[in-house]
Formats: sequence, C-alpha cells, structure tokens
Amino acid sequence: WEPQIADGYLYMLALEAGEVRAMWMFEKISPILYKVHTCVLPPGRGPLAAEAAKEMAQWIWEHTECWRIVTDVPEDNPLALRFAEAAGMQQFGVNPQSYQKDGKLLDVIMLGMNRPVITLTAAPCNSGSIRVTSQPRTDGPFLLIEEEAIKFRT
Repeated sequence: WEPQIADGYLYMLALEAGEVRAMWMFEKISPILYKVHTCVLPPGRGPLAAEAAKEMAQWIWEHTECWRIVTDVPEDNPLALRFAEAAGMQQFGVNPQSYQKDGKLLDVIMLGMNRPVITLTAAPCNSGSIRVTSQPRTDGPFLLIEEEAIKFRT
C-alpha cells in the first residue's frame, strides 16, 4: 500500500492478492491528534485486518507528528469495538446519545492510543560499560529516562 495525503486526510489500504480488504482514513484534527475512520470488508476481517491496523498506526508514528490516534464506535457495533481494542486502542470516554440509527439515539464509545514512548534505564555492568534497556511507554508524549549512578572501573 502507499498512502495518499491531501488536505489533512491520509488514506491507507490493506490489500491481499491485489484486492482491497480494508481502508483507513486518518483525519488530522491537530498536528498531534488524528482521528481514524475504519472500513474492513468481510473478506478482510480477522488477523489480516488486526495486523494491518497495527502497521497503519506504526506508519503514522514514524511519518507524522501525531502523538495520539482516536476513533469513535457506536454502542451497537461490538465487532468494531473489539477490533479497535485488538489494534491497541483503549476506551477513554462515552459521548452519550450522539449517534442516530433508525431513529434511535445511541451512545458513542471513544477510544484512543498514544505514540509508544521508550524508557531507557542505564545500569553499570562488570565490564565497565553501561547496559541500556528499553520498554515502551504509553503515558504521554515524552522520552523518559531513569538514571542510576554509573561507575566505571579504570
């Protein structure tokens, strides 16, 4: 796939054997916030779409200034809710009676995910060098560094 960028919108496709299986439209709300709209066709549902969704998010992190991706799921769509959660999104709120279907007002579940952030921890090793380990962080758009006293043997 190759993204098409135009006027604050980014369109991405998941293809299998040359056939479109899913489409994502990322709407740039602000430089650091994108809202994603998802359409997965029946032949694309399952592991293919879940993996593609994760790859789309990774592409966004690597090629844009975006720090947070959000989406909305009407309460009457449990498959879409499970799909968003499988892609790494977490619920953060409910917008009550904000979607209408067949004349009925429904709640909308709001989900989002943050850009992964790496925590680096440096610890002394017997060799006199330092050992650095990393762990993803999702609690904000910051590179967090935990420091320990490092002593080198001479």
